[in-house]
Amino acid sequence: MHFNKTLCSKAWTDLNISFSRKQLRHCCKSTYESFPSELSVDFFNNSSNIIKRRQDLLSGIENSGCNHCWQSYHNTGTAYREHMNQWKSLSDVHNNVEFIEIMLDNLCDMSCVYCNEESSHKIAQEKGLQTKMQTPSTENYKVFLDWLSTVDNEFVLSFLGGEVTYSKNFYNFLNLLIQDNRLTDKQMHLSLMTNGNTNAAQLDKLFKLYNTTPSGWSLLTIFSNESTGELSELVRWGLDWKTYEENFKKYLLQERIELIGLCPTISLFTVNGVVEYLEWALDLIRKHNKRVMITGNWISDSILSPEYSKYTDSAIKIKKLAEQNRDLFITERWYNSCISWTEQFDKILNTKTYNKSQLDTLLQQLAQQKNNEKIYRLYDFIA
Repeated sequence: MHFNKTLCSKAWTDLNISFSRKQLRHCCKSTYESFPSELSVDFFNNSSNIIKRRQDLLSGIENSGCNHCWQSYHNTGTAYREHMNQWKSLSDVHNNVEFIEIMLDNLCDMSCVYCNEESSHKIAQEKGLQTKMQTPSTENYKVFLDWLSTVDNEFVLSFLGGEVTYSKNFYNFLNLLIQDNRLTDKQMHLSLMTNGNTNAAQLDKLFKLYNTTPSGWSLLTIFSNESTGELSELVRWGLDWKTYEENFKKYLLQERIELIGLCPTISLFTVNGVVEYLEWALDLIRKHNKRVMITGNWISDSILSPEYSKYTDSAIKIKKLAEQNRDLFITERWYNSCISWTEQFDKILNTKTYNKSQLDTLLQQLAQQKNNEKIYRLYDFIA
């Protein structure tokens, strides 16, 4: 295979770190590797595993660390790489880490129907698991901060939960960042992903802390949602849509927040509802004079995948929405990435035969797990 069929910028530019699992990976779709017994600064971007993977990708070899995309190409003809890879030739290759994602714990106030106990302690509670809460390996913070202080290019530092706005580990970590003088003048875009369901007191705490961050840092908020009203409350179990609406507007009113990200994870239930949600969100973003990026995703390898939907033109509608709001995108690159995502999304829609018995089994399990038959209302939203 020629190198441009395997080359992917994510293996160089992205770093995803889980301090609770003591693992990291380069790209959120790749396989994790565990921290060594003695963590060093060099490990974060120069481990033997990532060196080998990069060599393979440059040589046209399908490294097993990227099996998510290779299998997706085989099954659907497209993959995450298609809309996220920014490189087309060897001349594009560089060694700058541009996106660093931090996961500290799985504390979450919701139990979304497509999520799992690794990302939500609520689901662990519902399943009656002995170990519910993950805790970060705080002893490794210093080594990470030592490495971070060596990053001289512009980068995004993003926090992912659970729900980080409820996490004391997040607030402790953010205070460490603020207090580290080596980071004060960094070209850093501080980002957090939220489910938008935070109570008023906790949200006020977050905004107050935001106002103590160095003035040179830009602040980003990424909203994880893909529908409105009752549907959003069913899919994202535990969400109160009115609270979400209010919080979305509160974030928009924060002067320090420069960018709003929309990160839908589309399923069989929300493949049509996502259009209404994006219309609603983009209208508010425009009214508040903010900028946007859209990083879409969809459920795969599950009966909940939108691959099983009946005919829908939602991908075409999302593309049209992006085109109509092109001026809102933070950069032309992010606009192009969104357009590419809608085109790849369109390729997988309506490609598999829906199996009702499998969905029946899944919803029965969820009803038992949540001890609530209201979950069966999801049948009314199947595309």
